[in-house]
Amino acid sequence: MRPLGSLNTRRVDVRVIAATNRDLRAEVERGTFRRDLYARLSFFEVHLPALRARRQDLFSWLGILRENLARESGAPAAELRFHPHAAEQLLLHDWPENLRGLDRFVHRLQSSGETAIGRRVLSLVMPELPSEPRAPSPSPNDSPPPVGRVSETAPPAGSQPPAFERPSREEFVGVYEATGRNVRATSKHFGRDRRQIYRWLELYDIER
Repeated sequence: MRPLGSLNTRRVDVRVIAATNRDLRAEVERGTFRRDLYARLSFFEVHLPALRARRQDLFSWLGILRENLARESGAPAAELRFHPHAAEQLLLHDWPENLRGLDRFVHRLQSSGETAIGRRVLSLVMPELPSEPRAPSPSPNDSPPPVGRVSETAPPAGSQPPAFERPSREEFVGVYEATGRNVRATSKHFGRDRRQIYRWLELYDIER
C-alpha cells in the first residue's frame, strides 16, 4: 500500500474480523452479496448459537455479566437468590436480543437493589417477560431447539421416548441450582419425567 501523500509503498499485514446475523451463503447464491468478498471473509468461520439454543449457559452468563458490572461500578456483586418460578421464566424466555438482553436485565437488577428474585421483582425489572413461562415458538431463522425443550404434556402411554442425550453433571447441577433445587422446574427444563431427575440426582451423587 502507499499512504496518501507519500511516494513510498509499505507492506502491511491485515486481518479482518467481521460479524453478521445474515446468512451470507444464501445471499451469495441470490446475488445480493459479492462472492469474491465472501470468499475472502469466510476463510475461518465461527457460528454462535442463539442464547435460546444454549439455555444451560444462561445462569453462567448471568454471573459473568454481573461480575463485569461489579468491576465497572466498583461495588461488590451481591449474591442472588432465584425463586424456582422466576428461574423457570428466565430459562424459558426467548431472549431475542441474546446477551444484550441479558446484560440489560443485569443492569436493571443492579439498579433495583433486589437480591431475592421472585415474580414481583421480575415484573418490575423485566416487564416484557411473560407472567407464565412458556416454550418459545420456533422461527425459520432460529437455530435448532436445544435437547430437552419443555413439553407440558406427558407422552402417550407405551410410546417410544425420543432420543435424549443425558446432560453432563456440570450442566445438570447448573440448572438444578438455578431453579432453587426444584425437581419440578428442573424436569420441565429438560423435558423429562421427575423420576428421571431423581435418577440423575442419584447418578451424580447430588444431595436432595
